[in-house]
Amino acid sequence: MGIVNLTKGGLRCEIVKCTMLVPLFRETKAEHIVTEHDNPADWRRFARRSIEHIKALGL
Repeated sequence: MGIVNLTKGGLRCEIVKCTMLVPLFRETKAEHIVTEHDNPADWRRFARRSIEHIKALGL
């Protein structure tokens, strides 16, 4: 389905695959896509990889 359920250390989280959201992104009037990471070890690497991934999705 595209949603991954994870349980770790008693915490449960769901991860939504970006590919599922691409059609929805295209239907909005949004001009920006924001990526987030709580505490990246290397923020430049995080930014570079995020931009590369967004471009690969065709956004």
